[in-house]
Amino acid sequence: MKSYRSKIMSIALIVAIIASVLVPFGSFTASAATESDFEYVSFSGSAYIQKYVGTDEIVEIPSTLGGNTVVTLNDYAFRNCTNVKQVTIPSTITKISSSVFEGCVNLESVNIPYSVTYLGNKAFYGCTNLKSILIPSSVTYIGTEVLAFCSSLTSIDVDANSKGYVSVDGVLFDIGKTRLMQYPAGKQGETYEVPNKVWYVNTSAFAGCSQLTSITLPSSLSGIYDYAFKGCSALKSITIPSNVTSVGSYAFDACTALESIDVAKENTYFVSKDGVLFNKSETKIVRYPIAKSGETYTIPKTVTYIEYGSFADCTNLTSIVIHKTLSAIRNDSFKGCSNLTEITLPLSITATGTSTFEDCTSLTKINVATQNKYYSAKNGVLFNKDKTKLYFFPVGSEMTSYTVPDSVTTIDPRAFVNPTNLTSLHIPETVTYIRSDAFIDCDNLTIYAKSTSYAYDFAVKNGINVVATDVIKSVSHSVANNKITFTIVTSAGDFNRVKVTTPDNLGGSLAVASTYEINADGDYVWTVKTTAPKVTTEYSFDLRNSVTGKYTKEYFDYEAEIISNIKSITYEKSNGKVIFTVTTTAGNFNRVKATLADDLAGYVAYSDNYVVNADGEHVWTITANNPSETTEYAFDVRSSETGKYKREYVLCTVVPSIKSVTYYRSGVVLTLKVTTVAGDFDRLRCGISESTIGNLANSNYYRVDSNGDYVWTLKFTLPDKSVPFYLDLRNSNTGKFLKDFVVFTYTT
Repeated sequence: MKSYRSKIMSIALIVAIIASVLVPFGSFTASAATESDFEYVSFSGSAYIQKYVGTDEIVEIPSTLGGNTVVTLNDYAFRNCTNVKQVTIPSTITKISSSVFEGCVNLESVNIPYSVTYLGNKAFYGCTNLKSILIPSSVTYIGTEVLAFCSSLTSIDVDANSKGYVSVDGVLFDIGKTRLMQYPAGKQGETYEVPNKVWYVNTSAFAGCSQLTSITLPSSLSGIYDYAFKGCSALKSITIPSNVTSVGSYAFDACTALESIDVAKENTYFVSKDGVLFNKSETKIVRYPIAKSGETYTIPKTVTYIEYGSFADCTNLTSIVIHKTLSAIRNDSFKGCSNLTEITLPLSITATGTSTFEDCTSLTKINVATQNKYYSAKNGVLFNKDKTKLYFFPVGSEMTSYTVPDSVTTIDPRAFVNPTNLTSLHIPETVTYIRSDAFIDCDNLTIYAKSTSYAYDFAVKNGINVVATDVIKSVSHSVANNKITFTIVTSAGDFNRVKVTTPDNLGGSLAVASTYEINADGDYVWTVKTTAPKVTTEYSFDLRNSVTGKYTKEYFDYEAEIISNIKSITYEKSNGKVIFTVTTTAGNFNRVKATLADDLAGYVAYSDNYVVNADGEHVWTITANNPSETTEYAFDVRSSETGKYKREYVLCTVVPSIKSVTYYRSGVVLTLKVTTVAGDFDRLRCGISESTIGNLANSNYYRVDSNGDYVWTLKFTLPDKSVPFYLDLRNSNTGKFLKDFVVFTYTT
């Protein structure tokens, strides 16, 4: 059976969630603090220890923290505290959560007070120096693997008054002795006979019991849980009794001396063939014994499925033959088969798990049948069918350098795990996703990728050796006298020209350079000039190969930000004029001019005066005639030292206030629908000339349409001939009309 071994949620978190839902706002308080080397949270007078942050060997957990009673050791509170040797737990604590002391390898003694009712999963997992422990009668719940891999633990004692658990000869059982919960890994003796009443062997119940050479299982046994015998490294053989209906994943993992797994003939769920454990119908391999003799093994044709870790650490095997009946291989199936040199996946395979071939240090090649619909292989590397995902690089491959195909977009989990010979990995820009655990123990590996690529960024973030492969290493620019000058640094090579173009015209060029200088690093430095853009623009750069006469088409994209002394431009309109407010940096400037964007050499207005704002910037005011249509202006500053304009133009578009006019007729009445921009307007007027504007109609009301624009309605007598109408808006702040005239011609 598959055990998920899920962590139990911290009691502090549960309390916080319940309290936030049930307790009225203001009547419940929570706080987090550190005191006496303990990080803790408190709720309504109770403290929950989150983490021990001290370095003492002897630790006495306080009964109060911050005036709150300590009631719980939360998940991982002492996890991997390798300095700790002795812990005293106060009688206020009722719960020791999951993995609290996991990995405390030097912990020798700990008291569990009679206040404790709960021991979470893996509470003392891997405490290799813990020699004995007493579980008090108050404990009503013990999770899985609580004392697994405690290699010095010789006895697990239980208070005689316990109503939930019992110890028999130092072995932990439930009170009914139907479940063997934990055999102490340091208990003396080479053989053990599980009592006949036992129905279940718990998860990791015998984990790390390296002294046991023989374990006899009773006929009463029904289930063997995950990792039950993991690490029983002296166990040579075992027999599955007749009533066993389930064997968990990795149940015999790391049983390095196991030569045979036998099954009682009467068992209707499992069968043994030549010491290999199968399900009864022989469609599934459950476990191949690690120490079974023989260098080759042919998986029977009946098998369609290989269970988790079925062949893990089978170091005797050099060859495994898989028939085309097999459809699925689970995680870790061949992990650690260090002498396996080559394997072929048949056309029938539809699924392979992660870490399937991990630590197969001699594996040089993975082959896949060409007819397989789900997988493919190239140069011994495993991919999905269309080679968009790289699944696994064989650990023992003789390749020292490998280039990921351009078709690949994703590199899967644990794809590269300690490859023996691989030192150089070239990853193309097509790769846009790499799993965080794709590279394990790759200290000697260097990734080669473009500096702008996902792979390069991934390598930098994850501390993997990386070298940028860009032919063009960097681009910088400056702007002066209406020219933009690019400085391009490239690697040394057979290049005789660099060109600059735009991404939407890669076949063309704006400018080229055919000469370069060599800098102190041996790089080539090229200089290219072209007309300065009016706004921030993206450019592309490419190099021409002097041998082939062709461009490499390895474009380097670069955004040239136009950094001007002009920081901002705003405008308002009044009495037929547009008034620009131009803010510039402080500097030696004596004039700002406005010109039309399509006539940069001329000007429409200028200013020689400025005021200094609170930020020390210069603020200039320029007044020009109001345009009758949407117009783009360009602004420039003049140097007071040289008397020349900088030619670092900044653009500003002036839009008429009135956006559109439509009309309809009804009898002798003409109705105009006038759409304007939103603004501080309180009247729209209409006339047949600038001098008579307002003689036809006025409106003080508008509605706001779905675009946020104002829509005004004007009605007046239908004219008897075609005539131009002049429309204008009044500013509600100044009480003056803008004279931002829009002329609409009515045709009869």
